[in-house]
Amino acid sequence: MKIAILHSAAAGFFPRFYGLLHNAITEEGESCRLFLPNIRTNRASALPDSVVWGTRFNTVIHKWLYRMTGIQDVFSVFDTGCLIRQLKLYNPDIIHCHIINDRCLNIRMLRSYANRHDIPVVWTMHDCRAVTGRCAYFDEIGCERWKTGCGKCPQKVLYSPTFLDNSHLEWIIRKRVLTGFKSLTIVTPSNWLADIISNSYLKEYETVVINNGIDIQTFSDHASFDDKNPDKRKIVLGVAHAWEARKGLDLFIRLSHDLPDSYRVMLVGHLPYTIENITSVAPTSSAGELASIYAGASVFVNPTIADNFPTTNLESLASGTPVVTFQTGGSPESIDDTCGIAVKKNDYDALKKAIEHVADNRNCYTSESCRKRAALFSQKQYRLYVQLFRRILKDKGQSAL
Repeated sequence: MKIAILHSAAAGFFPRFYGLLHNAITEEGESCRLFLPNIRTNRASALPDSVVWGTRFNTVIHKWLYRMTGIQDVFSVFDTGCLIRQLKLYNPDIIHCHIINDRCLNIRMLRSYANRHDIPVVWTMHDCRAVTGRCAYFDEIGCERWKTGCGKCPQKVLYSPTFLDNSHLEWIIRKRVLTGFKSLTIVTPSNWLADIISNSYLKEYETVVINNGIDIQTFSDHASFDDKNPDKRKIVLGVAHAWEARKGLDLFIRLSHDLPDSYRVMLVGHLPYTIENITSVAPTSSAGELASIYAGASVFVNPTIADNFPTTNLESLASGTPVVTFQTGGSPESIDDTCGIAVKKNDYDALKKAIEHVADNRNCYTSESCRKRAALFSQKQYRLYVQLFRRILKDKGQSAL
């Protein structure tokens, strides 16, 4: 069995996700290859069995065309042809898509190739963009225009601003293209996103929930990261690749002023500016170092107002640290009442109260209970993908009889 994996950029969450997926596939004796568009991040990537397709010029042109028109997914004709030629050389049994609605690919051409060669497509949706005309998330503003066709987008300044608001036209394009796959199975990391898919134009396709997983062993049994906490205060930890309002940066700033002096707010990731009262830690590619930071915290706080199934929650639990988060997206699905608290979205007072309750009652939210919960979301999750691929091919063989 040969799996062709398509994704837009080897950055953020994806390298760790792909590493675990690649291990699961190859350990089962199967083959996979990762196809990435030609951008600097991808050319510098050290991900195993990866191939860069197309030209750097194409990605620049596609992004500018999108910026001018508000339309994507229909350009990159020549470079998508290059991708298809490489796919033909590999001759995959299944095409596994991840984030491909990212100004780099002509999805209609990819669909035609898959349909013509009778190749099943599995699409893991890490956000909502496949069922909207523009945005990756709409929970933060409670928008439901994605159900009826988008247009007059209330988030037109977010998610790569464009000169024109053609979100309605892009919604129509996506609906026509994506509902034309001959064989498409959708995977969502959360029940929350599965529910959204069931109310979208993709509802006729099979949807399977496979929660994200992490390497549990990597995040367990690490010493605390004490050099950032010389006064031994209670650490309220946040972790993100880049901090912004959607990730809850404004709330952490409030917490840094409102929590008692016995608390210290620490943020790992890129901050847009220096913030008084907050200890900033640069992002790290070392899972061991990150695990030590988690382990040294009294409570991990994830006040995201729009997210799918954040792996930061899992990393904290595996490191033995309880989680406080909002009841938003799939974030609360990773915890139960033994290892954290989920409060109503945007309820700052409830968030602050939950933080103090967990930090002051660690005997009720023990490291053991956190790790026990994290064990449900181990690297074994990625074997479920292998099982899914095999089942799809088996069903395909039976239907051909």
